[in-house]
Amino acid sequence: MEEAPVEPKKRTRTMTPEMLEKLALARQKANEKRSEMAKVKKMEKEVKQKEQENKTKEVKEKYEKMNEVPSAEPEVPSADSEPEEEQVVVQKKKSKPKKKPIVIVEQSESESDDEQVVYLKKGGRNKKERPSAPQKTAEEMYMDRMYASMFAPRMRL
Repeated sequence: MEEAPVEPKKRTRTMTPEMLEKLALARQKANEKRSEMAKVKKMEKEVKQKEQENKTKEVKEKYEKMNEVPSAEPEVPSADSEPEEEQVVVQKKKSKPKKKPIVIVEQSESESDDEQVVYLKKGGRNKKERPSAPQKTAEEMYMDRMYASMFAPRMRL
């Protein structure tokens, strides 16, 4: 049977009443310091928040000034006239003009004024042919085999 090793008891430190009083004072000072630091951080946070609000107000004001359209003459409706209906102006996007087809004019060699006009429309996307790997000639294939055999591992006898 194995017995668990007995650990020696740690010697606890006993505090004298004077030491306890000092400890209580130190704890009290630490708590006061923590509360002061919390107040300072709170004030700093409020100051930063106010600065941020001021900056956003300034930016909004600048944006509004930039977007304002100065009017030459302010319109003042007269009290006698009836209120006019507001006209809503809808701006349409301008459509792109269609591309014109290519015109090729051919003249015949005869002296008559016969002219032929051929209209050719441009096609959509032309699919490009992918170039296939170039075919090696018999000589190139032979050279490749010879080159490979130079560096292939050799069998030893």
